[in-house]
Amino acid sequence: MEQNLLSLPQESIEVAFFQVGCSDQFPPGWIHEKLVHFGIIGQACAGEYEITCSGRTVRVRSPAAFLTPAHRPLRIVHHADRRKCFVARWIHFSFVVFQTIDLTCLMEMPLRIPSRQGRELGGIIQELLQSEGEDPLEAFTQSIRRRELLWRVLRIVCDLSQFKPEASEQLKAGKRLAPLLSHLKNNFSTPLSVSQMAELANMSSSRFFAYFQSKMGCSPMEYARRIRLNEAAAQFSLTDRLIKEVADRTGFANPFHLSREFKRRFGLSPKQYRALPLGP
Repeated sequence: MEQNLLSLPQESIEVAFFQVGCSDQFPPGWIHEKLVHFGIIGQACAGEYEITCSGRTVRVRSPAAFLTPAHRPLRIVHHADRRKCFVARWIHFSFVVFQTIDLTCLMEMPLRIPSRQGRELGGIIQELLQSEGEDPLEAFTQSIRRRELLWRVLRIVCDLSQFKPEASEQLKAGKRLAPLLSHLKNNFSTPLSVSQMAELANMSSSRFFAYFQSKMGCSPMEYARRIRLNEAAAQFSLTDRLIKEVADRTGFANPFHLSREFKRRFGLSPKQYRALPLGP
């Protein structure tokens, strides 16, 4: 890899979203298509996955697994085994740098995870699925262990992937824009003008706009909108908040505004996104 993550300040790399699960409640031959705000690691313990992403298609079964980045259209087919059974386990994850830059969007990732790393990830999922003990000291120790396992997942993803050519420049820009990115992440309900963003970045408005567009791949306003939509998606995944409440929390004028922008970004309404089945 060109860019060494260890050279970044430790506090700049965060776990933004993480879910693990397993299930045997998948109908054989089931097909679903989606675009989600998180990366996915999926492993078919019985049966076989068929995954299409970015023009590539693979079929994988345990101990191998599949790996997909965030914000890419996915087509997932569940092929049952000879017993007409399909069992899967999975990780949904988002690791970010400077609070807003999704690492999976900076990487060229293999669609297929080889068996050796698949076995390791399968063990991590099983350990993460264990419930916490009731004893406070035991729960504290388990919490530390879980954090360690999350970073092992990131290490495996990095070992399997290669950074895109533009990743180094984008990470440098993220460091330069860190005060602004932090503000955007932590102040959803107060949208900023371009001039206000430029002030936080300590640049003139004209220089800021050109710099941001060239380094981050979109306009500052579009970038801020994506941050808010990603937060809305996380809330739809993790909570039962009403659309109005999510709109208020993420800085959208009303539920209709959020729904329109959300469908434009993810191809699904908030209600449809919330109804997505757990697991790939």
